[in-house]
Amino acid sequence: MPEAMRNIQPSDVEGNEKEIPLDPRLAPVPNRKIILQERIQESVTSVLSLLMELLMSALRLLKRFIALTIIVYVILVLLSKAPFILPAFDSICTTPLSSVITLCNTTKPLKAINFAQQPRFSDLVTIQMGFEHIMEPTGLDLTLPFRMQRIETAVGDLNALVEVSNLESKDLISSSLDAFAVSARNASRLLSRLESGVGGAVDLVLAADSTAIRSLESIEKREQNRHVISTIINSSTTSKSRKKIVETYIHTAEVTESTVLQLIEKASVILAILDQLESQMVFIHEVVSREGETKQRREEVLVYLWTRLGASRDRLELFAEHHSLLSQVENCRLAAATQVKRTLEKLEKLAAEVDDLRDDVEASSLGHEATVSLRTYIETLEKGVQRLSEERDRAKVKKETFLRIILDGHQHAGIGQ
Repeated sequence: MPEAMRNIQPSDVEGNEKEIPLDPRLAPVPNRKIILQERIQESVTSVLSLLMELLMSALRLLKRFIALTIIVYVILVLLSKAPFILPAFDSICTTPLSSVITLCNTTKPLKAINFAQQPRFSDLVTIQMGFEHIMEPTGLDLTLPFRMQRIETAVGDLNALVEVSNLESKDLISSSLDAFAVSARNASRLLSRLESGVGGAVDLVLAADSTAIRSLESIEKREQNRHVISTIINSSTTSKSRKKIVETYIHTAEVTESTVLQLIEKASVILAILDQLESQMVFIHEVVSREGETKQRREEVLVYLWTRLGASRDRLELFAEHHSLLSQVENCRLAAATQVKRTLEKLEKLAAEVDDLRDDVEASSLGHEATVSLRTYIETLEKGVQRLSEERDRAKVKKETFLRIILDGHQHAGIGQ
């Protein structure tokens, strides 16, 4: 083997092989799309890592402040439930920015409420006080139903005499007297219902006011215990609460108005019956006047018939009260008509005031927006309920006392014997 060949080492062969240049056409080509995606992922990961680092650093710095804020808020909420502790914080609540502290807000009434429609509970209560004048009983008012009832009895006894009389027009007079007695009975019954209806109307108004008070107190409590975010910042009443307050006011006003309208309807019916009594009396007078030459005044025609048909002095003495009642029929009718008209005028005035008040409230959305505290509404209704309740109780005592006197007087006079 030649010497040159023997002197060649394996490492020389390998070195020579590495130095052999490769053909560029045979080298691998890198994928640019894959490289771009890898670089984007690396960038996003770097940004997220940086943000997480910043967030963790901020949380570490704010950890004590957040914990302290939560502790202070919890303490303030707990203290707000203890009214005897609130005076100790008066000095704190006078400092700037104290309005954002819930505890300071609870030492004062709820912030005044701004409404598109401003409820006017004070005016409504003032109108309701008009029932005081309607409930005032007088001797004449309380005796009218009893007097009308006794007149019915007297007219019925007179009709019995007419039926067996020799009057030419006895059938016509009898039917007219029978219709008159029915009208007197209806008037007596409706007069009693009107009086009791006034008491029932007052009860309905008081019930509506009491319901309104409970509703407003519920709203007040809900406003004082709102969500943490709502209560920590001093804000006005929520729109839901404002809507509920307006609905409460509207319902109370509607109950008052409907109650007054029902009484007006009853009073109008009574007036119609009293007018019917007058027409019947006129007709009876005309028929009786044709029976003889003696001309009696209209208010004396029933007494004239009673005296003429009484048959005997003993019978007239036995029913002496009938003579007195029949002579007072027209006066009693006029007194009842006067009372009912006076009551009707008062009721119509109340109805008009409630109607005007509703129109004013609806028009308030077009004018300036007034502000009244929720606590003021509650206190106004409470005062109205107390005053109207006291007047109702006084009226009941007066009525019971007067009725007792009337019943005792009837027993002493031997009525009904």
